[in-house]
Amino acid sequence: TAMKSSIVHRLSCGETGVWAVDHAGRAWLRLGAGPGQQAHSSPAWFEVDGSLKMGAPLQEIAVSASDRIVWAFDTRGNVYVRSGVNPGSNVTGLEWESVPGAQVREIAASNECVWAIGVTGELLCRYGISATNPAGDYWRKC
Repeated sequence: TAMKSSIVHRLSCGETGVWAVDHAGRAWLRLGAGPGQQAHSSPAWFEVDGSLKMGAPLQEIAVSASDRIVWAFDTRGNVYVRSGVNPGSNVTGLEWESVPGAQVREIAASNECVWAIGVTGELLCRYGISATNPAGDYWRKC
């Protein structure tokens, strides 16, 4: 499937890439899209493996400014983190891992915290997030 045949539903931008969710709930990553990119790096969209194997289609995606922290949630509000993301060697990461403890309807990622709005409207924050622990440790109402 090519991105040009898909309709983009949600976007999130990091320093060097743009992550998107299409109308079918698939995750995509575009590299080489920034104005400061080298002339030899051609912009291209890559479908991220495993985005339809989670039980429900993805609804929204969020990437940190560093491009190391990538989170998403599906149409049922279940939350996922992309493991193994490394902008220098593995830009799409390894797989989606379920993050228990909250169901959400909106999500935003920083380099050290993930913010979310729960399905009942509560503001949540995921603590303990780092490059070596992208899933973090626990949710707390903020």
